[in-house]
Amino acid sequence: MTVAEAQTGLPSTPCTIGSRNFWTAYGWEEGGDEWSGPWGSGAGMWWGSIWPRIRSALPAARVLEIGCGFGRVTNFLRAHAGQLVSVDVTPRCVEHCRRRFDGDARVRCEVTDGRSLSMVESGSIDFAISWEVLVHVERETLAAYFGELARVLRAGGRGFIHHSNLGVHERELAGIEPDERTGGRRLSQTAELCAMDARRAGLRVVSQEILSFNESGLWSDVFTVVERDELNIDVPTRVVFAHDWGVERAIARRVGGMYRALPESP
Repeated sequence: MTVAEAQTGLPSTPCTIGSRNFWTAYGWEEGGDEWSGPWGSGAGMWWGSIWPRIRSALPAARVLEIGCGFGRVTNFLRAHAGQLVSVDVTPRCVEHCRRRFDGDARVRCEVTDGRSLSMVESGSIDFAISWEVLVHVERETLAAYFGELARVLRAGGRGFIHHSNLGVHERELAGIEPDERTGGRRLSQTAELCAMDARRAGLRVVSQEILSFNESGLWSDVFTVVERDELNIDVPTRVVFAHDWGVERAIARRVGGMYRALPESP
């Protein structure tokens, strides 16, 4: 039995074990900000790309973060939550975040089995977010999380889920393993399949923004917004293609680099 299994009381899937082993061994030299480079910094990522997309849902009394890592998003998210529950499949990440945010009574960090949210009460969450994490899971895992989101979200509560769309490129990528071009995205997932699974779970799919996240020439990623709204599940989803994604990140990098806080004069 692994540490995570002991803490959650649930068995781990092979995909979860592989992910947990990878991130346990990973160096984390920059605490996750090694992936913030296209924005120039973690702050550029938050204010330039995340905040404009989720600000209508915040502040919120109870917020859930799926996949906290070393707290790259957690650090900004906590300022907009009365209570923040941040979960991760990797005990090392959870332990790090507990130390990092020790003393902040708003933040609670927990280990998850990689498909359920047993540590979260039903109907208790106003807003949920997963950024740059669930792109690496198979369709069945995300479908399981949608089932859990349908349970833990309050009526009218929303979720912002960043996931893979690589399945639309299945023919051209046939026979290759997830690599630098695909960034570990999964071929089993697409925007359409995700929307189908969310609706089956009882969630309304409000919008889907499709983009080439790493500017690889592939429509590799999707930002899907869901809502616990059983009466309007069949309302059409707004779908857009973010052709200006690269420009968005470049602007955040330029502005952040130019106007970041300067050192005090001696």
